[in-house]
Amino acid sequence: TSALRPEPSSTHDWIGPPNPLSNLRPIVYRISENESDLEKQLRKLRQETENWNHNFWTKQNISFSKEKDAFIISHLKAKGLTVRGEDGRRRSLSSEEMAIFYKSFLDENTLRHANYNK
Repeated sequence: TSALRPEPSSTHDWIGPPNPLSNLRPIVYRISENESDLEKQLRKLRQETENWNHNFWTKQNISFSKEKDAFIISHLKAKGLTVRGEDGRRRSLSSEEMAIFYKSFLDENTLRHANYNK
């Protein structure tokens, strides 16, 4: 959550900028002045779902980044290269080489993504 997160409004939902870790936009749901118990329950369930999604995608994206970096470093070392070139720029792999990583990552996380979608 952000320190810049506003208090709930009685008339509008607030949708913030994408979170740098989860890439999801945080939502502060409005609280109507005459909110019924059922509306309150729905709002809280929506917020819990929002928090659950944020946590899932934060963990997933961190895992993806770490595994991707390890893959790149491993393949560069196998070629006898360092992470940075002589010009100081970070080296990268070809799209064909990266396709191997992307497929592997998706295959390894198929069950996790299927469970998420359930």
